[in-house]
Amino acid sequence: MDIQLNQAEIWLFALFIAKRDLSLEEVATESRISHSQASRLATSLEEKGFLISTAKGRKKIVSLSTSAHSLALKDLLESSPHMKFDQILGNSTLRVLMGFSESGSTAEQIAQMAATPEITVKRTLAKLMMKGVVLQPKRGIYALSLPGIWKFLDAYRLFFAEELRKGIGGSLIVSKNWGILRTSHTNLPANFIKTGISLFRDFGVPLNLTDFHDYYYSILGKTKKPSREEILVHAILRSTLLNSSREISYVLLAMEKNLKKLNKGKFMEAAKRFGVERVAEECWEYLENFDKPESKRVMVELLSHPLVFSKVQGPVFPSKEEFRDLVKQYG
Repeated sequence: MDIQLNQAEIWLFALFIAKRDLSLEEVATESRISHSQASRLATSLEEKGFLISTAKGRKKIVSLSTSAHSLALKDLLESSPHMKFDQILGNSTLRVLMGFSESGSTAEQIAQMAATPEITVKRTLAKLMMKGVVLQPKRGIYALSLPGIWKFLDAYRLFFAEELRKGIGGSLIVSKNWGILRTSHTNLPANFIKTGISLFRDFGVPLNLTDFHDYYYSILGKTKKPSREEILVHAILRSTLLNSSREISYVLLAMEKNLKKLNKGKFMEAAKRFGVERVAEECWEYLENFDKPESKRVMVELLSHPLVFSKVQGPVFPSKEEFRDLVKQYG
């Protein structure tokens, strides 16, 4: 299933806002397309959670879904009826929109987030600026001008992340265009790649994980192998949901053993993509100040991506004594 929406799908979704419940015959008549085309479009939108269908006698009746992303798209279209959303959200444009951050982004950052060539991103940005959807608050920085679009993008990301892991139990965190899954399942799709503390053995921290492993996957297509910095960031994201210092201590230990190999710029850029920039900075400062007298136990309050949680307390950093004992334990 492709996360993108084509222009015909968006046009058909708008038809259901105006007409409510329709049979496939009525969809074909209203849209001036064949019955088979109407059926394919309706089926695609149903698979993506925008429509639902029920049987009424021999007829298939289709209507809008009450899913969060369907309702968010409905609100978006109704709030700006003058906008041509089939052109704004259709085809590869939606993918580019998923590359934005709320604080504004460069074309390069959008390309990286959307897993799309930068030249494609720049062409799409030019078109969106002409339509009044994208603004440039300052040179080289792009921002979305439709507030309601964030609610839709976040809800659709969450739906798609859940769909991709359907049938796989475990604890899922969705951060922008990625899912971070902790699970005991072993037979996972090829697009799910081990990350976080599951790879800490490669950092010189051989943890005995028998009950679960951590994986990450992209909702936009193929998942690339995580870099050293990304593996640590994924582990940090997991640790922010815990009230103990156990996992953040392992993160600090892995960082301490590999600090000379880490690129701080890449580390902080990855942390920004996953919404844990402040905690990543605290980790780096913790290690830099570890042997200084002023180093102390701290509690970090993290404002996280609103997709899964809006505010968490954590992680709890270990005291100097606790961390020193851990360093000795792992040599």
